Amino acid sequence: MSWPHLEGIELADPDCHSDDPVELLLGADTYAAILRPGLRNGGPLAPLAQQTTLGWILSGIAGSRTSQETISSNQCAVDEQLTSLVCQFWEQEEWPKPAEMALTAEDQKYEDFFATTHSRTPEGRYVVRLPLKSAPTDLSDTRVAAVRLLQTMERRFRQHPTFQHSYQDFMLEYEPLGHMTKAAVTSRNQEKRTCYLPHHGVIKESSTTTKLRVVFNGSQRGTRGVSLNDHLLTGPNLLPALADVLLRWRTHRYAVVADIEKMYRQVLVHPDDRDLQRIIWRDSVDQNIQEFKLNTVTYGLACAPYLAIRTRRQLATDEGKAHLLAASALMHDIYVDDILTGASTLSKTKEA
Repeated sequence: MSWPHLEGIELADPDCHSDDPVELLLGADTYAAILRPGLRNGGPLAPLAQQTTLGWILSGIAGSRTSQETISSNQCAVDEQLTSLVCQFWEQEEWPKPAEMALTAEDQKYEDFFATTHSRTPEGRYVVRLPLKSAPTDLSDTRVAAVRLLQTMERRFRQHPTFQHSYQDFMLEYEPLGHMTKAAVTSRNQEKRTCYLPHHGVIKESSTTTKLRVVFNGSQRGTRGVSLNDHLLTGPNLLPALADVLLRWRTHRYAVVADIEKMYRQVLVHPDDRDLQRIIWRDSVDQNIQEFKLNTVTYGLACAPYLAIRTRRQLATDEGKAHLLAASALMHDIYVDDILTGASTLSKTKEA
């Protein structure tokens, strides 16, 4: 390659193209001292020639006037053993993802029962049926045990007025919320499908929300030795692993802790099954004993956990398209009625 503007000049190093060793190094201060008038510029892609005491020196770039094709050669080597080890490491370090539960043949029966029997009111409340093993035998004899336990509780009330007031407040709240209604007098035929649930109070001083919990006993046997829970299917355990819920919760930048208030009682029981959830109650010993029907899923029944959690999942399925983040939390970020969820941004956290 030749440049016309360099013709006829005598280079300071005429053998610059050779591999001879360097004979002399000049500092930057010396460079300025040896410069002489004379500059030849051949354009933006040509070297620049400068006259010096030692001769002409070249600097700049020497662009190519011809195009060259670039040939690339690539090689890929796969180490399957190393790939497998890295994948195993990632799986161990990754936070657990919600696992899909495999249904057994027995679990599928529960799923089919729920799918074909649950419904929804115009207000959006879910209505479920109690999963009975078979038509229950006459359970009306459970009334004797229910009356006896009420009388025991009334004797306790006289000794502990504070406990009495808390218990009465709990029961008085039930009816206005629509969670129980006064029962009509039943005929002899209706009595065979009527069950009475004894109830008693449990005090939990460490609780920050509800120190008194009224427990309904679905396992109380009548004079014939049979209880309502003996006739109920329990359903599969739908609770996620607590460790998985906690680990997912800790991965969120913004964490949320909440509680589903009265979770079981948010789900209605079909009117045809409510006579199986009768209770005995009166505000004071001066009143006549009255019968009430519990209208919602009642803790104390063997099937209650399954019905409540399965209904919550159904809500996530039914409303998932409109509320994606909330549906995901309903499905995977709740243990019993405790919500442990969150998101990577504040806006997504509020949306969920």
